[in-house]
Amino acid sequence: MLSGKPVAKTWTTLASTATAGSATIVLQDTVSWKAGDQLIIATTSHRHSQRENEFRTIQSVAPDQKTVTLTQALTYEHLGVSETFDGTQVEFRAEVGMVTRNIKIQGASDSQWVEKIEACPDGFDTGKEILYHQDCEFFCAFFKLLFCLDLLFFNYIHPKNEKVNHS
Repeated sequence: MLSGKPVAKTWTTLASTATAGSATIVLQDTVSWKAGDQLIIATTSHRHSQRENEFRTIQSVAPDQKTVTLTQALTYEHLGVSETFDGTQVEFRAEVGMVTRNIKIQGASDSQWVEKIEACPDGFDTGKEILYHQDCEFFCAFFKLLFCLDLLFFNYIHPKNEKVNHS
């Protein structure tokens, strides 16, 4: 069973550019995040700049619930601007996602799995045999959750001039 406190807004974008060396970011949307939560700030540099994604920890959130102070300054600049080209407004804004989750993972205990899990016999082919355990549904749900979190934070596709809401 998976359970936890819902987070209303798990990601947003920067309201203004966060410069390298700054420990404060301003978000477009209000959030319920708190000190100690971990964030990822996406790169807004060139197409080979994945190394410029930054994980940071929140030191504090201002009463406006949009201004966030980080425990460590940013290494890279992250854009938070919009520009108009031929009458079309284009957003250049880093996504900011809260990666801390308050999830409790709970499953049943089975005596055959508590003490020691034996290694598979020589020649065992994991592609042909399926082992069933009463917690199979739990593991399937857990890996689906990991897959969804991966999609949520790293595989955004932004259609032209559409705002995508993944919450």
